Amino acid sequence: MIEFDQNLNPVEPQQPGTSFTPPPAPPVTPKPSIILPSGNRNVGLTLAILILVIAAAGLFAYGSRPVTTGQMEGLTVNADSTVYATPDIAKVNVGVMKTGKTVAEVESQLSSASDKITAAILGTGVKEADIKTVDYNIYPDQTYSSTVGTRITGYTGRHSLEVTIRDLNKTDEVLSVVTAAGANEVGQLLFTVENQDDKVAEARKEAIKKAKDKARQMAEDGGFRLGRLISINEYNQTPGPLYGYGGRGGAVDSAPNTQSGSLAIQVNVTLVYRIR
Repeated sequence: MIEFDQNLNPVEPQQPGTSFTPPPAPPVTPKPSIILPSGNRNVGLTLAILILVIAAAGLFAYGSRPVTTGQMEGLTVNADSTVYATPDIAKVNVGVMKTGKTVAEVESQLSSASDKITAAILGTGVKEADIKTVDYNIYPDQTYSSTVGTRITGYTGRHSLEVTIRDLNKTDEVLSVVTAAGANEVGQLLFTVENQDDKVAEARKEAIKKAKDKARQMAEDGGFRLGRLISINEYNQTPGPLYGYGGRGGAVDSAPNTQSGSLAIQVNVTLVYRIR
């Protein structure tokens, strides 16, 4: 059947099934993203550094865990030895103390008295090289009052000499002549050995031998074997006998009588062995 429009023109009929409407596309979910503030170019670099720092801290914490190690087994022994030596020199301090109104006056008195004392010492046969100054001091004498305050009333000076006596038979003579020459300060007298190295070596050798014998005996008694010697430590002490002698200046009623005695040189050693 032919259909006509309002102007009586024929109209072609529509063919069924020729129209197709595609289905709607599924919604797309946007991926999450970090939106950095505009204008800051260093934010990304800062985040990267922060991540590296956190990772490094984790590695440090893991690597810094305490590590325990076992204590090395060993045997420690010590021994000492004492040898005696005959002193070959004596040392004594002699001096003079003077007072005066001025520094120049005190200096003059000290110089005159020291020259006289030195000449007396040289007269006994002591060499000039064995006389040396160990103290020279001048200081003000002061008084204090509430009305004037601190006031210098004069000066005191001291000159001390150390004398090395190599001929011990001259010791008493030296002590006598220095006081007769005007020395009003005489220190303690020391008898000693000038070169102690040989005696120290002798004491050390004996101490090490005693320590080794002690270690072997301990190993035998304890049922173990000694390993190699790991370390050795030494301590030595060489005190000398002191004889007090106080001179007051001027002539003495009787000459001093000193005895040199003997000098004890002690060495202590500590040995450490491995145990097998």
